[in-house]
Amino acid sequence: MLEQAPQTVVESTSRATSCEIGDETVILDFESGQYFALNTVGTAIWRYLQTPSTFAALCDRLMAEYEVPPERCRTEVSALVEQMAEHGLVRLRG
Repeated sequence: MLEQAPQTVVESTSRATSCEIGDETVILDFESGQYFALNTVGTAIWRYLQTPSTFAALCDRLMAEYEVPPERCRTEVSALVEQMAEHGLVRLRG
């Protein structure tokens, strides 16, 4: 796993649709037919990524909302963003 550079822009793609169910989100990838489920924090990340954001701004926003140390935030958000990118749910630029 590679940690994303702070200036990397992350944005959701149009190949999926999502639905919030309580505090969680279910995402359907139209191309593969796969479903993905996100917990509360993953749901917040997915919501934020509906507007392109730098990786640094995304982490700053999460750290302001949740009590999480910066290194842990960067590591865990990077892992989720990488998984989403591998499945084509988000695009990384820069």
